[in-house]
Amino acid sequence: MPQLIRIFGYIYKPLMVTLVFSVCWTGRLLSSSILDTLPVVVHVIHTGTPIGSPDNPSDANINDMIALINNAFQKNGAMYGGANIGLAFKLATKSPQCDSTTGINRINGSSVADYTTGGITTDSIVYPNCAHELYVKALSRWPNTDYINIWVVNMIDGFPMGNAGYAYFPEYNSALTDGVVIRADAVNGINKTIIHELGHFFYLYHSFGNNWASCETETNCSTQGDLICDTEKCMFTYDCTATTNPCTGLPWQIADAGLNYTVLNNFMGYTDCAWMYTEGQKSRMLNALDMFRPGLLTSSALNPNASFIPVPACIPTAVNGLSPYYGIERVVIGSMEVYSNSSMADAQFYIDRTCNQQFTVTANQNINVGITGSYENWCQVKVFLDYDGDGVFEPPGELILSGDGGIVSGNVVMQFAGMKTCTPLRLRVVADHPSAPPPTACLLTGTPADGVGQIEDYTIIIKPRPVESLSSGNWNNPAIWSCNCVPSTSDALLIKTGHIITVPLAVGTVYCASVKLQPTAQLNAIGNVYVANGGCE
Repeated sequence: MPQLIRIFGYIYKPLMVTLVFSVCWTGRLLSSSILDTLPVVVHVIHTGTPIGSPDNPSDANINDMIALINNAFQKNGAMYGGANIGLAFKLATKSPQCDSTTGINRINGSSVADYTTGGITTDSIVYPNCAHELYVKALSRWPNTDYINIWVVNMIDGFPMGNAGYAYFPEYNSALTDGVVIRADAVNGINKTIIHELGHFFYLYHSFGNNWASCETETNCSTQGDLICDTEKCMFTYDCTATTNPCTGLPWQIADAGLNYTVLNNFMGYTDCAWMYTEGQKSRMLNALDMFRPGLLTSSALNPNASFIPVPACIPTAVNGLSPYYGIERVVIGSMEVYSNSSMADAQFYIDRTCNQQFTVTANQNINVGITGSYENWCQVKVFLDYDGDGVFEPPGELILSGDGGIVSGNVVMQFAGMKTCTPLRLRVVADHPSAPPPTACLLTGTPADGVGQIEDYTIIIKPRPVESLSSGNWNNPAIWSCNCVPSTSDALLIKTGHIITVPLAVGTVYCASVKLQPTAQLNAIGNVYVANGGCE
């Protein structure tokens, strides 16, 4: 379940299982200036007004907002202090359907009851004259695994002023609501609400923790307050002029000596002088990105050319309804990783991710495949790969992983007869209730009480293995090849300068994916050479 961050406090929604979120580092270099660029989609929910109206900001204003985010996260500008987060944000160029896009969707929200007069709300009991966010966001919502969804709305909780935005924490997020909501008048390239809300999106608490009107005890900075040790203990304030921290009775600690900034200048407060994140906040945000939003890193939503869709396969069916307990929480395949939720939280038992979650492996490569069930609940897991690209998953050869558990993992070697290289292939992940009949690639049964798990599809492209000649000699002599093998249909060959490779007549027909010859290299084919399907260039 998601945790909602609001300007006036926290609304905690119960978790089925509580995970301890660690800020330990996972391999990214804190000092690195290399930027990860994340895809953004902006959904402008207007009330039928023309572009440029107060509730329908122009493209220029939206682009100014994106520039503001980039300046803050990359510390671009003399006023920005603290840490360079090393993240870039860009409007998506490819839609979930693999069509080109500007990354800006404009939707008339006046068809949703109470939206025009009351705007959006997360609580229809407290704010009965507003439109619940589920109905508003359903007007335009893209997969939260592939995009940062930003919804621009006319007002929040019925107030034209007041709450300027809110966001959800990443852990156990719901695909129905996950993202950032921002009031239209704050979309101008100046208002920093969007920077603050993106901090929550990446798992930052307010710099004052829950200290709205008092100073709480904070004896352990890593488990209390905002869980960050280089943000001084404080309580909520708008005032940037105060010289003494009321929680310590001492002058504010300097957080950026070059600019003389303190915690009052932190983006996760609510002062009018916010200009910085700290190194501790950077660590937590990047760790949250790696752990709970890794799909943003592998999404091809910023690459309009990466639209290789596998042939269709069976559309899965389900015997029972969606489950709050079962589904596919994490998929790790080689370098690709995607985190999501249960079938109920994702509102789907079948998700086709083949457009934006694509990865490439090399033939004969040993890759790690790991599947985590929702909340690590015990489930039945199967992973299929349509090696021959015929749209049919045919076990046992195309069932590449099977097992029961909260986490099921194994190593898979991409080496099978009939394997297609240089072709988008469909990889299907299946997870279902442990007490249900064994799931197939096309059917989930689940149970009437707990519902069904999930099926997710991804795209894999298997590239030929690169093989080079080491010396002259006969084709069928393994010692002359870098693989110490006889080349096959899954190999892309490079015959190097001066090497002469001979295919003896006795060998018959030989196969490879492609052949390249450097200057003065020779391929003497006394036998037959069949070049299968190129080298994926």
